Amino acid sequence: MKSVLTAVFGLLSFVLFADTLDLRCRDDVCKVDVEHGARIVSWTVGGKEMLWNPPAPQKDDGKWRHGGIPLVWPWQGDEYPDGVTNGPLHGVAWQSPFKVESRKQLKAGEELALSLEACGFRADYTIVYACGSLRLKFKTTNIDKVPRRFAMSIHPYFYLLERNQAVIEGLNGLRYRDTRDGFATNGVWKGEMPITAWADHEFLRRDIGLSSLIFVAGKVWLSVRSSDAEAFWVWNPGERWAEIGAPLYGELPDDAWRHILSIEPSTLGMMDAKPLQPGESKVLTAQFSRAYSI
Repeated sequence: MKSVLTAVFGLLSFVLFADTLDLRCRDDVCKVDVEHGARIVSWTVGGKEMLWNPPAPQKDDGKWRHGGIPLVWPWQGDEYPDGVTNGPLHGVAWQSPFKVESRKQLKAGEELALSLEACGFRADYTIVYACGSLRLKFKTTNIDKVPRRFAMSIHPYFYLLERNQAVIEGLNGLRYRDTRDGFATNGVWKGEMPITAWADHEFLRRDIGLSSLIFVAGKVWLSVRSSDAEAFWVWNPGERWAEIGAPLYGELPDDAWRHILSIEPSTLGMMDAKPLQPGESKVLTAQFSRAYSI
């Protein structure tokens, strides 16, 4: 039976990751699907997978595809930038092929530089994979002749053994907005944030940037850092995942919410953002680090 399960898992891994580039640091591996949005589809540290992916590939029907670390660009949701009146949820980057600009071997890990041009913008995306950590740099440049508004996010789906055991530290004192009541809740967060129900909160950065730790079962599991993000989202779809069902989320298990947590470095939304001038660029960075073995 064990050999059968191993063979099935191997076949599934081939189907899910057949078009990827593998970045390595000793035994740790980061898999990047360059042809489908430069999505990081797998990140293993010490043989343990850090990212959630659906157990079977979602239909390629143009709907937002969950899992791994996709890029949200050059808009969030359906809040379109200047000059765009229609398009897929969360922009075009996540389903577009990226160009490989360079690939370098480092002393401990690898660096991959990618690019994409769309909607009057150029995206330059650099992935630095070191043992136990991912350092991501996502730059947007206005290549149009007029000022343009845009938004970008790095959207990780971190894997949880069980959602109700997760607690986020580092949010104390941050201003936040709660999308669950149409942004009606605006306040200052106090203390830690246990993830025991549907969460969809936008936290606004302080001048010192963003730094948080995820605890699982009382142990530090993962650190999330960004020195220049203007906001970041904490998201878990909760039981709402099953309530909304397949029309929004595709063919995914009803209980997938139990294993997903996103802490998403982001720029401000379209209505709050200043337009980029022709030739002007903006950078979003993120560092995800395995902090402790649980």
